[in-house]
Amino acid sequence: MDAVDELGTGQQLAALVRRYRQERGLTQEELAERAGPGLSVNTIRNIERGGTRPYRHTVEVLAEALALTADERAALLAARVGTRRPARQIPARTYRPAWCNRPLP
Repeated sequence: MDAVDELGTGQQLAALVRRYRQERGLTQEELAERAGPGLSVNTIRNIERGGTRPYRHTVEVLAEALALTADERAALLAARVGTRRPARQIPARTYRPAWCNRPLP
């Protein structure tokens, strides 16, 4: 089992992007330059620390800029799917304002 597989789903994408970038000897700035004008250094930093869930297109641009193999690209896209945020929990209403109990005119 790979060390990346042992991470929580939110961190798998971050670890993979960082690992692939470092294996290719690139800095975050160099990767951003390779990826083109649509991808900033700040975006890459956020992805690598797990602070954002990038769009699929962004991951595909990263894969292209990193010149990933088909297997690496598939792993990166699979990790992106695993970063889905849980649905937001909306608290149940605990009170009802007094004006709601008044009869309508």
